Amino acid sequence: MNIPFSKPIAFYPVFARCFGGINNAIYLQQLIYWSDEGKREDGYIYKAKWELEEETTLTGEQQDKCRKYFEDRGLLTTKLLKVDGAPTLYYKVNFKAIEHQLQGERNDGDR
Repeated sequence: MNIPFSKPIAFYPVFARCFGGINNAIYLQQLIYWSDEGKREDGYIYKAKWELEEETTLTGEQQDKCRKYFEDRGLLTTKLLKVDGAPTLYYKVNFKAIEHQLQGERNDGDR
């Protein structure tokens, strides 16, 4: 069998339980992965929707729902910046808030 494998995506079930489902977990984990690759001093990264869809299979509409979920909870910040004259969406993961929520999930699981 000749299957074209690319880089696998790590999936942590605790993220799905803690952050509203598998789509949200995969979306967040992919943004966390790319956060180390950013070169901006303010911690924002750029990732095109088509790139995220290629990497995760999440459609643009699914990504928008995930993004709104995380923005509404203060776990993700976005901002529009101009790149080559075009507005471009940048992402910044709030690692402290995520860690805090995951810690709460772990503590709830102990009961």
